[in-house]
Amino acid sequence: CPLTLDYQAFHIFMSALSPDYIPVGGTDINGAILEALKGFSEKDHTDKAVILITDGESTENDTKEAVDEAKRMGVKVFCIGVGTEEGVPVPDSAGGFVKDDQGKIVLTRMDETSLGAIASETGGTYVRSVAGDMDLDRIYRQEIRKDMEQKTLASGRQKIAEDRFQWFLLPAVVFMAWAMGLRSVDTGRKDRGKA
Repeated sequence: CPLTLDYQAFHIFMSALSPDYIPVGGTDINGAILEALKGFSEKDHTDKAVILITDGESTENDTKEAVDEAKRMGVKVFCIGVGTEEGVPVPDSAGGFVKDDQGKIVLTRMDETSLGAIASETGGTYVRSVAGDMDLDRIYRQEIRKDMEQKTLASGRQKIAEDRFQWFLLPAVVFMAWAMGLRSVDTGRKDRGKA
């Protein structure tokens, strides 16, 4: 969802989300951070933050490129770790679990070390989520709002008139042609009456 103050539009995007949108399983933390950074203007020199909610296990590539770009842009990455160090099976679309080439069930584990490194290198904070509590409120109030400058975004509605003259143009042309036809018939009658 593009950055917006239209919360109804955001909720439409959220309710439509499903794991089925991702054709290939895995986590690309590097790509996720880079995509989030595209939402910030480099001309804007206010504080910027990204909240990353993940188990930290990146299956695509390392996060060095994204961390370096976040540091260059002055964006703090706040990480919330979800999952367990023991790991849990990854469900597949058929109702079972994903298996590797040897037929073993694939486990996804929380990588707190990577998440802590991303957060500390960018000036953010790492928090481990416990028992379903996402700790978003805590991170927002105690970390982001505490030390970062706030900037209020403005939104508004603008009424833009749209030309719809073409709806009336065809009937007007038809009536005009009809009127001209009546005038020529009437003129013909007058000419015959004089003769």
